Amino acid sequence: MEIALQYDKNNLKDSIRAIKNSIFFKERAIQQLKIELEKKENQLQETIYNLINVCKHKWEDDYIDSLDGYKLSRPIRYCAKCELTDCTNS
Repeated sequence: MEIALQYDKNNLKDSIRAIKNSIFFKERAIQQLKIELEKKENQLQETIYNLINVCKHKWEDDYIDSLDGYKLSRPIRYCAKCELTDCTNS
């Protein structure tokens, strides 16, 4: 009986150690993903900035329907080349 109880304690200690290791590696992976996400967000912002400044915009005026029905239309202005809107850069 005492041998079985000792085995269960050792098994429990091993399980706890394995869970702690798993948590450690998952937290580390999450941190690495956060760093990678930040890099990608910076690259996206840089690409948007370059698009805004490099595109030779061809501005078009159009109208979109409001969400309250088709009675009211809202004017919009956008670039037909890069799809930048006149409020994208604000």
